[in-house]
Amino acid sequence: HHATQSHRRGIRLDALLAFAHDHDCMEWPTWIVVRDIILPATRETMCRYADLPELQGMFGETTVFMSHCWGGRFGDLVGAACHGARMDRIVWIDIFAVRQWPGNLCDLNFRGVIERSEAMVVSTSPVVGLSERFIRQRKDCDAFLASRQGEEAKKTMPFCRLWCVVEVAAGVARNKSIVVKCGRVVRREDGTLE
Repeated sequence: HHATQSHRRGIRLDALLAFAHDHDCMEWPTWIVVRDIILPATRETMCRYADLPELQGMFGETTVFMSHCWGGRFGDLVGAACHGARMDRIVWIDIFAVRQWPGNLCDLNFRGVIERSEAMVVSTSPVVGLSERFIRQRKDCDAFLASRQGEEAKKTMPFCRLWCVVEVAAGVARNKSIVVKCGRVVRREDGTLE
């Protein structure tokens, strides 16, 4: 029952874009979006963001489960969700569908949401230090990950975050199509995004 309810808390892409635009948070790490937008909006009732009465109509049955790191840029997550999609796509993003307050243990069982979704998108922001070169040797990879740049990168790469690895494993176990999207959303001079 809980997975069915959570599955119905996916956000429409047009609503996701409106949220990002209205809050001007495309450049922020996702954890700051939670801290500065989601938590203040839900503080009074400690509900899920998707359950706020004034936001009804923005959420519905999920088609695509979004896996991402809270250390990654929120705009990159939005871009991964929107890339190549119609605006009526509905994506499940944890910061909207999961209660961000204590007592959310049922919300943390996302496997039922993945089971009910058609596909999964893994969003990853470009990693500084890796976009300029391809690391071929294991020793070079280990050296990069041990460096200061590598330590920072581990906070934004879903393949280095246990929660994301568990989500991907759940998608594989359920034979879901999994698409990995890496990219950076940038603001043009005219204010539009690309």
